[in-house]
Amino acid sequence: MHLDSELLTIHIALATYPKAQTRPYVRSISEYYRKFKSNAKNNYSDLGSGSDTSAMDGLYEPLTYHLFGNFDVAFISLIDNNKFTQKIFFPESDGISSQINVDTNSYQVLTGLWCKQSSEETRNFVDTYSKKKFICITNLKLSNGFLVGNGYGFLKSVEDLVSEKVKEIDSETEVIFLQSFSWFEVSLIIFTNSVDKIPALVDQLRELTIKNLSQIDYVLSNSLYSSFVKPTELSHLEDYHIFADSQSYIGIEYNAFIDPNHDFTKIDLKTQIEWQVKPGQLSKLVQQLNEVNIFNFEEKQIYSITGKSDYWIPEVSDSLDNNHKLFHTFLSEDEAQSNDGQKEKQAIRDYIRSYKTKTLIPLNIENRNTEFSSTRFPHPFKSALYIDAQEIRATYNQLKSLKISRHIRQKINKIFFNYNNGIQDPVLCIYFNDFYNFIKRLRIFIQEEHGKFNRTFKSNEDYSEESSKTVYEIERILSDYIQAFEEGYHIRTLNCYQFEEIFDFDLDLNSSIQQLLTTYNTIVIDIADSLVYNESYGHPQIVQLNLRNTESNLISINYNIYHLTAPEFVFFTLGKEILNSFARDKNSNQHDLAILINTYRDMIRNSRDPFIATMDTERLLVPQSYAIDAIQLVYICHLDIELFEYWFWMYNFQHTSMYTTKGVFDEFHFKKELFRLVLLVGVFSTEQIDKLTCPIEEVASFWSRYFPAIKRAVLSILQDNKRLLYDLTKNLKPFIKSTSTEDNISDFGRKVDGIKASFLSRSDTANRLLDIEKFFTNIYSNNPHTIYHFERDSGESKSDFLRKIMYSYLRLIFEKNGKSVAILRRKWSDGTPSEIFMDHVNNKDKLFLIDPLGGQFFTNKRNEKVYYSIQTNMLRTLWSYALLSKRDFLVNVWKKSKKQES
Repeated sequence: MHLDSELLTIHIALATYPKAQTRPYVRSISEYYRKFKSNAKNNYSDLGSGSDTSAMDGLYEPLTYHLFGNFDVAFISLIDNNKFTQKIFFPESDGISSQINVDTNSYQVLTGLWCKQSSEETRNFVDTYSKKKFICITNLKLSNGFLVGNGYGFLKSVEDLVSEKVKEIDSETEVIFLQSFSWFEVSLIIFTNSVDKIPALVDQLRELTIKNLSQIDYVLSNSLYSSFVKPTELSHLEDYHIFADSQSYIGIEYNAFIDPNHDFTKIDLKTQIEWQVKPGQLSKLVQQLNEVNIFNFEEKQIYSITGKSDYWIPEVSDSLDNNHKLFHTFLSEDEAQSNDGQKEKQAIRDYIRSYKTKTLIPLNIENRNTEFSSTRFPHPFKSALYIDAQEIRATYNQLKSLKISRHIRQKINKIFFNYNNGIQDPVLCIYFNDFYNFIKRLRIFIQEEHGKFNRTFKSNEDYSEESSKTVYEIERILSDYIQAFEEGYHIRTLNCYQFEEIFDFDLDLNSSIQQLLTTYNTIVIDIADSLVYNESYGHPQIVQLNLRNTESNLISINYNIYHLTAPEFVFFTLGKEILNSFARDKNSNQHDLAILINTYRDMIRNSRDPFIATMDTERLLVPQSYAIDAIQLVYICHLDIELFEYWFWMYNFQHTSMYTTKGVFDEFHFKKELFRLVLLVGVFSTEQIDKLTCPIEEVASFWSRYFPAIKRAVLSILQDNKRLLYDLTKNLKPFIKSTSTEDNISDFGRKVDGIKASFLSRSDTANRLLDIEKFFTNIYSNNPHTIYHFERDSGESKSDFLRKIMYSYLRLIFEKNGKSVAILRRKWSDGTPSEIFMDHVNNKDKLFLIDPLGGQFFTNKRNEKVYYSIQTNMLRTLWSYALLSKRDFLVNVWKKSKKQES
């Protein structure tokens, strides 16, 4: 696989060896990659028999390295599918893997968006990097003070600087630069034949400061620092460090280390082998090491150490040979036991639970700059974000007055404690900013309930007369907050630097995704603010992961992991999920939304059509959804009915709850969804109803059965409710106050037909949208690094910017996917793709098919590359935008706090 397209990414899997299963485990993992590649290749119609399969060369062929540290082995592979990163990293139960009986095996996966290599020349991934004996995987966290406000521009400058440093230190060293989804922004993979080059490079990277960058003034002036540092003093920040934290794993090529005859005596690598010994077995371990008589340990100098390990036995020499011999001793013991089924004598492993090797590489610190410079995120925002002890105590007492149980009160206290810790953490603080409105809303809820209690208590009135809640109801709401915070906190700290030696695991994902979560969280807040949210309260929803499909409530929006890496599904549903929370939130524009919902409800109630009565009996009428769809059509889809129809069905057909266990789309769901779509279209244009077509053949019988009746019912509703229809369009106005469409709907005094014509006149709106081809010019030139940048000083609102890129992206995918819905056919019996369908599907004009099991399914390798490039570009655009928007958010919070203090 040649790497000139850069339309792929890197999959890094770190794992521990299963006890007594080292060789079989590594072989089975290689088979695991091979099998996935084989299955994927069979699904591509353009890689069939007799076709060129070079597009898959080098993919899913892992480079394997034995590691020294918390993990034992690293698998590094080129991949082209984000779904692979979320598969359980464990051998499947056939072939070699059926021999694996994993005892205590742990793993972590690192992935993201591939940025670049140290050398830009075209090369073969496996052939190039497999020639390097040593590897170092270094995870680097960029300084938040410079990252916030700069976004991708800062990352790109750092990327270029790192490439220069690599060439300066050793032209033979190869580096891959990966933009991570995790708590750090950069994963640097260093390949070298000289292990002593690794510490020199990592050390120099840690010493880099802003003055080493080529665009110093730009980075400083756009950084978060610039919001509270005088312009004349910005130059003082040039000595601040670029990186706030780093984490490294050093390893050696696995095949070399697994070779018992390989000579490691001439490779100097000072190590510290730490032993976790079973209680009471230390003396027996030392005796066994002496009996083997091939090791260079100072058995008379044994040190007790704190932490996870128990003892450290120093090595006599600094040769890597000692580690090599110890590794093969364990292999011999394990394989002897495996072959014989029983042991004739005790083995070293009988006395220990595990051992860990730390590398100790000397550094030269002469001629270093000894002047103080900080990597700490500056906190003039502390007073604005932090909840002081007095406020926490007051909230606790309010809960006590409300008779809230002790365990609930303590959990609320712990929410505040962990939030305070998070926003003060110089590394993780930007992920905990997501909780600011959430915490604010929680405190307001408690204060309001306590205020009701106080008023009724002082006036000696019945507490319930003020529509106050019972203790049970308050605790139920508080429990929802607790659950949302626990889930949000967990996935924002998953596998972070605070828990380096803890192999944490999440059922939703293998790799931590803090970058994606905080990006979408920022976008949610910005969109919610533009939809007339009560500014004094703020939007409280936290972006979470869930077990099934997109669901939302007042305090969280839940997406599954596969949607977070497919922006189209987020874009089409994000407004809906925010608006669903509005309907439940008295502090939002709830009144306007309630009027809109009630208008739809009245229109339906006034209908005399028998089909509507049947729908009502079957509980298939959802006025809230109709109101939100109308706002979505205007706000997200810019009145593009064709686009809305397409994504409406695309999302429904990948929603597993819409199907029966036989894989058939549920009839009642279809009837409900079809009525929803026809009513929406009819409200804006009755002529457009006849342009609606059956989306896929599988629902053709349902379409024939219900479409005529639904069309008749909708036309009847519209004919009988002309006045309400006018009210409906008028009541949409508050929700599009800040959109580009406002000019088209400002005159609500026109007659209904005129209003609809105004809505459907998209010329002005279109002029304000991005030119789709121009927006994604970088995609067609194979340069996914050029993103669409939000210009803070352009006068454009953030909501308009987001609406532009969301609409442009949805429209581009729509056009590239042939403007028609295409669904994967799966077998009823076992759910696997149908071979007959796969053999005959004509998908040359499709980027992907919709998968009834969720997300997309690719059947054309060339088109998959196009999609991956578009997706990568959009994820980078969103990530960079969120970091610019965070700066505005933090500055606004700080300024409001200062104003209140004064």
